Amino acid sequence: MELVAASKAVTTEVAERTRQMQALGEELGRSAKMKDEMLAELDRVQGRQRDTTGQIQAAEETSSWWTATAR
Repeated sequence: MELVAASKAVTTEVAERTRQMQALGEELGRSAKMKDEMLAELDRVQGRQRDTTGQIQAAEETSSWWTATAR
């Protein structure tokens, strides 16, 4: 009888750990997807930042040119 009870207890524990591992796997998948989305957004933001920096530099060059021309 003890062997049967121990076997049932082990089976229950294995089933619970299997469920936990599946839940962790699903969470890992969601985390990886979120990481990918965040990296894509960061890439978009960095692209806009580069564009803005380029526009600022062009504006500064134009301003310098007009300042030099006005003298």
